[in-house]
Amino acid sequence: ESQNPDANWVPQVHEKSAAEVARISAALASNKFSDLFQSFTTVEMEKFISYMEKEEFAEGTDIMSQGDQGDYFYVLDSGSVVYEKNGTQVGAGKAPASFGELALIFGSPRQATVKTTSSASCYRVDRQTFRFTMANTAAKAAAAKVAALADVPVLKTLTEAQKALLADATHELHVDAGKKIITKGDDKNVNLFYIVSEGEVQITEQDGNLEAITLGNGACFGELALLN
Repeated sequence: ESQNPDANWVPQVHEKSAAEVARISAALASNKFSDLFQSFTTVEMEKFISYMEKEEFAEGTDIMSQGDQGDYFYVLDSGSVVYEKNGTQVGAGKAPASFGELALIFGSPRQATVKTTSSASCYRVDRQTFRFTMANTAAKAAAAKVAALADVPVLKTLTEAQKALLADATHELHVDAGKKIITKGDDKNVNLFYIVSEGEVQITEQDGNLEAITLGNGACFGELALLN
C-alpha cells in the first residue's frame, strides 16, 4: 500500500500551544508501544503532533469500535475510557493515554472497542498521515544508522549492503546519565557492540589504573568482544 499516493499531498497542520504539545508528548511516551516514537527527533515529534486534530466526545460514546477498519490514531487528552472485547470490559484508562495504532500499522480491523466513561477530549491523526510519518521517520532513522556505521573504523571493509543489514539489526538504547553500560568482568552486555549516537560515555579501568576516556557522537565500543 502506498504511503503517499499523491506526490503533492502534504499532511494538514493544526497549530497547538506549547502546553498541548507537552501533554501529547507525555501521552505518547506512556504508550506501551512507545518504541514507535523513540526514533523521532524533537522536530519530527513536534511535526507529528502538529498533524493531530482535536475532537470532543460525550460520555458513553464509542471512540472506535471492534471490527471496524482503523482510520485514526488517538491521544486521550482528558477524560476516561473503557476497553471492551466482544462486549466484555477488558480494561480501563484515563488521560494521558493513546490507542489505535495497531490497526493502522498492520491494516487489520480494530481489536477492541474504546468507550468513554466521561466526557473526553482527544487528539487524532488519520491513517494516511500516521503511516506516511512512520515510513518517513523509519527511512531517515535507517539512513542515519548506515551513516553512523560508515564512520566506524572496524567496519570500513563492509559493503554498503552489509552495512544496511547491520543497521537493520541495531536498535536505539537510551541510558540515563551515570548509569553503567558495561562493567569489566561482568558477563552482562559483553556480546553487544555500541555506537554513541547522542551524548557522551566515559570509559575507565575498573581498578582505576587507566585514565578516563570520553567518547562522543559517532564513537563506538564493544567491537573487540564481537571480534574475539
